Amino acid sequence: MSIARFGTFTFDMETKELRRNGTVVSLQAQPAQVLAALLGAPNSLISREALRHAVWGDGTFVDFDRGLNYCVAQIRAALDDSAESPRFIRTVPKKGYQFIALVQHVDNRPVAAAEVLPSLSITGSRRKTLVMALGLAAVFAGAALGWWRYRHVPPIKIAVVKFDNETDNPQLDQFAQTLTDTLVGELTTQGQRSVAIIGNAAILRGPRAGRDLTEIARSLDVSYIILGQIQSLPPKTKIFCHVIHMPEQTHVKVFAQVTTLENPLEVQSEVGPRIAKSFLQAIRAASPLPASR
Repeated sequence: MSIARFGTFTFDMETKELRRNGTVVSLQAQPAQVLAALLGAPNSLISREALRHAVWGDGTFVDFDRGLNYCVAQIRAALDDSAESPRFIRTVPKKGYQFIALVQHVDNRPVAAAEVLPSLSITGSRRKTLVMALGLAAVFAGAALGWWRYRHVPPIKIAVVKFDNETDNPQLDQFAQTLTDTLVGELTTQGQRSVAIIGNAAILRGPRAGRDLTEIARSLDVSYIILGQIQSLPPKTKIFCHVIHMPEQTHVKVFAQVTTLENPLEVQSEVGPRIAKSFLQAIRAASPLPASR
């Protein structure tokens, strides 16, 4: 695997783990993917469209501009960087981003089996080498079969309805929208190709009073619909969310959390991944999905 080193930071290009002076720095999955794309071509301009394709792919419908801006803001916060005086990430208005710091890529991969076998044939017995080679061949064949099955199993389609702001505070409309976008992004990242997420279709943005789940499932051809509400629970706020299997409209999983909104961005960053993980586990149990890569 490749480790990217820059300044006092290291970034594992495979696991997407960011560290500063050896200490792990928290970074959500999507911002980590954006950082990986930028570190993969330092000093090169990476277009917004290229980042959209790398992080969200073609099977996700989401407010991409807001999502990318959020990701870059999270990366800058993690790196203690500034858009006005960038040390790491430079914004090229209306075009994309450029990683401007010096980056050193270090190969930290384990020794491959193919590199081990030749030495075994010299220093070990031929029988032992043959057994190991056959074992490796079986492993590779199993992996190839699993990959073939993974590629040929269609993804489960999930629609994410915009969270309803059921409080009397109109300022929470933006929080509800951003939490919806965060959940869409996390479902896409954690589910990868095993699921296809729809989060920005017009039918998902209508008011709750006129919402028809059967029509949503039919028009978008989805098997699951995720609904969420922001509810007032003075002096706190309740985030309530549930995933429904269609067309039966049976509840598969419910998520609820009571919190304060002193730091809305922190709440979104914490709750979005938790809901996505919980719901994907429930959906996998109800409708087995191909394993995520």
